[in-house]
Amino acid sequence: MSVGTEISVEQLESDPYPIYRQLREEEPVCFVDSVGLWLVTRWDDVQHVDKSPELYTGETEPSTLRRTFGPNLLASEGAYHSRIRKIIYPWFRVGAIGDYPDNVIAPIANELVDGFVDRGACDLVSEFAEPLSARVLKRALGLGFVSAVFDNIPLTALALHQGGYDWGFLAFAVGFGGSMIWFGSSAGVALSNGFPEAKSVGLWLRHGWHVAVAYLAGFLVLLAVHGWAPHEQHSSVLRTAPPTEPAR
Repeated sequence: MSVGTEISVEQLESDPYPIYRQLREEEPVCFVDSVGLWLVTRWDDVQHVDKSPELYTGETEPSTLRRTFGPNLLASEGAYHSRIRKIIYPWFRVGAIGDYPDNVIAPIANELVDGFVDRGACDLVSEFAEPLSARVLKRALGLGFVSAVFDNIPLTALALHQGGYDWGFLAFAVGFGGSMIWFGSSAGVALSNGFPEAKSVGLWLRHGWHVAVAYLAGFLVLLAVHGWAPHEQHSSVLRTAPPTEPAR
């Protein structure tokens, strides 16, 4: 009997790594019934799949990405994939990135590591990976644009946790900015459930570009009227966090 028939969604969500280890040892290419997808777990096999687009496709069904975002770069192939990739790829070239990794990403990463290095242990997800990605995206795109793509609640919690924000601007960013794309607000999700064709980031950007312009204009007006008065940053939050399980 295949290993894949015994794997549940709950197991994959709670701790998938023992399952991945078992699959690598017993069934490195395995169809998992609970998710309706093939899992490839050995490095050489993954490389083969990645380097053989004529044999394998990223347009999988079912697709959580496609169901959530509509047509997107990661879950598409062919002309659509090429068109979207041409739009974003120039911004990720070495020349375009410049010194951003050294001047922005590295200092944030070092600050986070300093927060737990003396303990000798940490939760790499909650204490490093999540805050690093959120803070880098915040610096790169602005909190409002990040909130439009990611869940408002953990971003707001992170902002409240670390401090250093003007709370009026924070409310504006996660409220107005977080609703710029259909899945960024409850109203957008409810509306798109009644009109499935609305579940397309491309259509929202094409026909709703003026919303982003209004967001930027509103930010400037708020800045002119209210000024900038950030709350004191909680610099000791990470250092005083209680011990957690050892890093894995």
